[in-house]
Amino acid sequence: METKICKLCNEELSLDKFPKHIAHKDNLDSRCKSCKASIEKHIYNLKKQNPKPEPGPCPICNDYVTSWSLDHCHKTGEFRAYICNSCNLGLGKFKDSIEILKTALSYLTTYEIIN
Repeated sequence: METKICKLCNEELSLDKFPKHIAHKDNLDSRCKSCKASIEKHIYNLKKQNPKPEPGPCPICNDYVTSWSLDHCHKTGEFRAYICNSCNLGLGKFKDSIEILKTALSYLTTYEIIN
C-alpha cells in the first residue's frame, strides 16, 4: 500500500487519507484529511470571532479592498488582520518569514531603478 507523510501531523498514512489537490505533483494535498478539516474549522472560528471590516485600504499595500483575506500566523494559528488577497498570497509565498522578506527587500533595493 502506498503511503504519504502529512506535513502537519507528520504521520505516515495511506493515500486515501489525503484529499485531492490538482496543484500538487501527486494530485494529493500535503495535509491529511483530518488535519485539513481541523484547519478549516479553525479558520471558520477565526472568521466568526473576527468579522471582516468594511471596504477600505489594505494595511500592507494601501490598495482599496472590497474582498478581504483573513491573515493568520501559520505557526500559532493566531489571527493577525484582514489584508488584500495579493498581500496574503505574497506573505504565503515568502513563507511568513521575516528573514526571507528582509532578503527580498535587500534584493529589490540593490536592483532598484532610479528614475
